[in-house]
Amino acid sequence: MGAGRDPALGGPDPSLWAAVDNAVLALAKTNLAIARDYFRLAAEPACRQFASLIVNECQQCCNAVLEMTGQPRLLDDVSWLRDSIGRRSPFVDALNLLQIDLLRRLRAVAGEATPDADEWAHLVRLTIQGVAAGMRTTG
Repeated sequence: MGAGRDPALGGPDPSLWAAVDNAVLALAKTNLAIARDYFRLAAEPACRQFASLIVNECQQCCNAVLEMTGQPRLLDDVSWLRDSIGRRSPFVDALNLLQIDLLRRLRAVAGEATPDADEWAHLVRLTIQGVAAGMRTTG
């Protein structure tokens, strides 16, 4: 990462560009549509209000790093990593959607000491591990 950086930002400050590169990578892995599904799980209306704020901040951050790097899209200068994230996304996205469904089911049996509650909790933990593994293997 680094080609096409805005010369108006001055000379090469390694700490600045390391932070920008980290932001680019995090943003490239972000799926706001799925994030919105997670936000809908919030029971408290006040928590759900933060969803639009988070989405807006994410979009503004994306625009800022694109302007700073001079790239038309995230990771445009690291195509192998962009492609890798693109290949893994359908699998991680499916795990995220499964996790959202499992969390809803787990909440439906919350407080019950039943085999179903234990099974839902176990499956949620498995999806957490799967998503973490999928995110880790692409940078």
